[in-house]
Amino acid sequence: MMPLIVYYSAAYAVRGSLETVTKSRHVADFIKAGLAGDVTLQAPRPVTREELQLIHSEAYITKTFENKKARLASGPWSQALLASILASTGGMRDAVGAAMKHGRSGSLSSGLHHAGRDYGSGFCHFNGLALAALEALQHVAKVGILDLDAHAGGGTFDILQDHPQVYLADVTVSPFDDWKPKYPERHFYQTVDDSEDYLPQVALALKHLEGIKFLIYNAGMDTHEKAGGLRGIRLFDYTLKSQFRCSGSDAFINWINHTLGIEETAHHFWEAKNPYEFKIFDTPEELEKAIHTKVGEKAKARMAAGFCWKWSDPDVSGNLLDDVVIGDWKRPWDAKPGATRLAKGIPPAALWAYDPNGIGQIGCVYTAQGFEFDYIGVIIGKDLIYRNGQGWVGVKEESCDSVVKRSKEKFVDLVKNTYRVLLTRGDRVTLNGAS
Repeated sequence: MMPLIVYYSAAYAVRGSLETVTKSRHVADFIKAGLAGDVTLQAPRPVTREELQLIHSEAYITKTFENKKARLASGPWSQALLASILASTGGMRDAVGAAMKHGRSGSLSSGLHHAGRDYGSGFCHFNGLALAALEALQHVAKVGILDLDAHAGGGTFDILQDHPQVYLADVTVSPFDDWKPKYPERHFYQTVDDSEDYLPQVALALKHLEGIKFLIYNAGMDTHEKAGGLRGIRLFDYTLKSQFRCSGSDAFINWINHTLGIEETAHHFWEAKNPYEFKIFDTPEELEKAIHTKVGEKAKARMAAGFCWKWSDPDVSGNLLDDVVIGDWKRPWDAKPGATRLAKGIPPAALWAYDPNGIGQIGCVYTAQGFEFDYIGVIIGKDLIYRNGQGWVGVKEESCDSVVKRSKEKFVDLVKNTYRVLLTRGDRVTLNGAS
């Protein structure tokens, strides 16, 4: 899996300011020290005045930029504080774009959900959550915001309450900035007084968000902290022993890991008696025919491939190009995340796995890694080959993944992981073809 991209720049943290504005630097230092796992920090583009007009009134925006005697929500006006607010808000927008491409992302933004259309409040000046939701709606039909800050997100409600494609779920431990649901089918709000009720209410909030296509999570507090959060919550550590993928077949996952040389396991060979099916086809035509047959039987099935072919933008008419070519067989990749002006009938990347029209497109790992299917057909490209006496060898010249190609000595490991991800997308069967 790709490293988690988290947006942050030095502009986020303003020394000498409120803790709300300075704490991101401490988290960033923690990440830079390698203490947060496989996380990459990336600087965002600051939000523009034009973008801010989507969520705030022109009068409020003008006052922010031009009245230097005014007080910003998180402190006295200064160029550094304004730059912090613009960078932090822009990070929310950029995190949406990265999540659309890679399946997940984040931003060390602060001061978001109390800002309304015409005002700032509670150290929140511009509402990056609202901007992120509108950015996501350029790609998907329904967006949910799960707000688990200690305080309520009344500013977010003020801006987005009437938007029919935005679902709000807010669980708080303080009535500050509270709001009342206007549309029960889209709005969930609950203030919790007893720690025993907190997680059940979060579960209800998540239930309320079922059916959304993109989730924005505002992790505004540590719910286990002694001050500002919930007291008395007991913590339990659990080790996840396995994933329920591939029909719950640990044997298949272990065999894939062993076969690809990712880790040594006891499953050196695949046994046909195993209830999870694995098949190999000689040609992409045969593989595609099997996938279409399963779709005709009402199963969820798609084809995916290693990143060994150029991933082109749509042409001027919005049609996808036949990038994946094996002999006389040609098919397009799915649409790139963020692609706009697609021709009629071509689903955006976020809907490729569900839209019936996605069946004729090949899923790239950056799209497929966030989905699961009944049947997955995987085309093994020429970027990973097996040589007797050497084992698995990565062929960088055959890869079109610019990120992985820059990884130097980690190239072969990342390519192995690409195929591991693709080969474990199926819940019933993995169908395998080679280029």
